[in-house]
Amino acid sequence: MTTANIAAPLIVPVRWAERNQAADQVLVSRRGLEEARRQIAVAAGEAYLVIIAQRRVLELNERARDNARAHFEYADQRYQGGLGSRLNAVRAEQEVSSDESRVEEARLAVRRAQEALGVLMAADGPVDAAADPAFDVPPPTVPDAALVADREDVQTILARESAAQRRASDAWKDYLPSVTALFTPEVLAPTGLFANARSWRATVLFSVPLLDSGQRRGQARERQAFVDVVRTERANAERQARSEIRTAREALAATERALVHARRAAEQANEVVRITDIAFREGATTNIEVIDAQRQARDAETAAAIAEDAVRRARLELLVATGRFPQ
Repeated sequence: MTTANIAAPLIVPVRWAERNQAADQVLVSRRGLEEARRQIAVAAGEAYLVIIAQRRVLELNERARDNARAHFEYADQRYQGGLGSRLNAVRAEQEVSSDESRVEEARLAVRRAQEALGVLMAADGPVDAAADPAFDVPPPTVPDAALVADREDVQTILARESAAQRRASDAWKDYLPSVTALFTPEVLAPTGLFANARSWRATVLFSVPLLDSGQRRGQARERQAFVDVVRTERANAERQARSEIRTAREALAATERALVHARRAAEQANEVVRITDIAFREGATTNIEVIDAQRQARDAETAAAIAEDAVRRARLELLVATGRFPQ
């Protein structure tokens, strides 16, 4: 005798609920993937800004080296002509050597920043920055609630909350009965006197869970507790996002004001260098004053470059805080 059983579920509320819950988890996973991509993009943007800042520092050090070299050549010409001292020439040459060392360090910093960007962009070699990025920051008139809602991390938590709420709301379906249809064909060989060679039997089974020792009730409470946890995480994430937006706006305003003062200080320091160099050539100042003015000018221009980088970073920070980067 050969028997086969064919079962077909007709009404299975629990399985249908699990299918919908699985679809929610797929959405959560996709949101998590977008959040991971956003974090990589933010890291790449920061590495891009590091290249621009380090290149600016390299240019400033090269300019300071060229100025120091010009001063050394003049001091050496005076010494060779019997008008200056070897002490002035050696001091000027020492400043050139120090600037050369700073130039090499700045070149290495640029190379490292390019390699870091290449790794983030999955390139086989260093990647250079093209030009200063144009960051279109949102105006203050845009409400913070709308900006917070656009953030990818907040949307990820919202997807998790929606999935948790569905699981909690489907808890009552665990008490519903399920209906299954069974079809059992039979083949009998050899054929008996009182039995057919072929027969079949169809059955409809109703399954109603009655006793589970409190398992379903415990699972329902666990699901509701998870909903409360996710809601707390969402409230905390939204609170943190609003704080980051306010901080980023204040940081942008403060760094822009600091940049104005830093540029003015650099211009004044360069003016001091020009005046001091002219005075030295006329014999009104010493070599030490020229070198000191050059150092102060280099430091002032470096501070201005750092201030420029701070402004770019503040704009990127504001875009990230408002969910506008990457777009």
